[in-house]
Amino acid sequence: MVDLARFVNVEEVFNMNALRALIVDDDAAEMEVLRKLLQTFGITASLIDDPRDFPTAYHAFMPELILLELGMEKIDGIELLDFLGKQASRALIVIVSRSPESIVNVAHRLGREYGLNIAIPVAKPIDVKVLRERISECCRAVDAIPELRITEVEISDAIAQEQFFLDYLPKVDLGSCAVVGVEGQLRWQHPKHGKIHAERFLAPLASAGQLDMITNHILALAIQDTGNWCEYVPELSVSIKLSLASLRNPHLPERLERTVKSHHCEPGAIIFEVMNHFAQTADNLQNEVMTRLLLMGFRFSIGELGPQIYQLLGSQRQNVPAAEIKVDASAILGRRSSDFSKTSIRTIISVAHRVSIKVVATNIADDATYDWLADAGCDFGQGPHICPALPPERMTQWLANDDLSHLDRTLTPEQLKTSDLDLV
Repeated sequence: MVDLARFVNVEEVFNMNALRALIVDDDAAEMEVLRKLLQTFGITASLIDDPRDFPTAYHAFMPELILLELGMEKIDGIELLDFLGKQASRALIVIVSRSPESIVNVAHRLGREYGLNIAIPVAKPIDVKVLRERISECCRAVDAIPELRITEVEISDAIAQEQFFLDYLPKVDLGSCAVVGVEGQLRWQHPKHGKIHAERFLAPLASAGQLDMITNHILALAIQDTGNWCEYVPELSVSIKLSLASLRNPHLPERLERTVKSHHCEPGAIIFEVMNHFAQTADNLQNEVMTRLLLMGFRFSIGELGPQIYQLLGSQRQNVPAAEIKVDASAILGRRSSDFSKTSIRTIISVAHRVSIKVVATNIADDATYDWLADAGCDFGQGPHICPALPPERMTQWLANDDLSHLDRTLTPEQLKTSDLDLV
């Protein structure tokens, strides 16, 4: 089994699942078998039943484990292996397929040639015992990946050499389809390891007490990037994640205030996102630091929430005066959503609005989910259906679209494959 304790710091900093998995198969029944089996390992998987959506989903979720069928109608699995090779993906890949053994062996060899981490394939019909053993091996392999050893000098050098940067995920008003903000997602262009997503290096930083070294730098980057977009969206807000460890620094408010003043930015344009259990776990110092930031004009968001949202909304007015809360649409409005889940999210929206909190739905993956949330009164939305996270120059092009007031002008997965903003 994977040692989930190793991922605790990552979850605290960035609210990530311990191990992210994608299941790619156009057979819904077999995907459900795989999903339930992964659950026994504490792994929550995203399901992709249309392989054409895979590139967008891959960039949105950055999976560490991929279960892949080869013989699908719309796109075969070989094309997806080629895509993963071009991305230099480090995910562990398990081919789970009905294809003949000879084809599976060719795909396995190609994956190796592409430089991918390919596990021994599993044949269908699925032998649950064999698949369980294979997933257990994969979990141990992920657990064996060495953690980055990061020094304070290395962080200082990375800041000086501008190796840190932000990709941006747009946030739109679900009623008008207008862009209202962006969420900055931290990346590191490491000279040795290449492009590293935040979940790989924030945990070592937190353990070493070095998070505050880059908090100001992240904020300055976000203000600088978004300042260039005011001509497209005059009152654009920018959200960045703030670790609970940083909120224990009594000097943080003054440092952040100096940063926004030096860049001639209003604090109200900045939204700090804290993890969802803050209201229940914050100590006196964290509450004091947050209150001082609020008095300066900064805003706060609590994300991403599932069913535990009711407990939070019941107490948040006393503990966390948030401007918005984030709800994972895929967790509450999945493909097999029930009347109960839809009633639940309507209740969440209603309760949040009664205490003057906006609701942001994340991971919106299709038209049906977008339309349902808009009809239910959800305020804002973001996710791969609207637009994946993009680097600043591509976000500039996206915002410069002639008409951003209609969602059908945003990039679909098919358009992403052929446009100038191609992610491949």
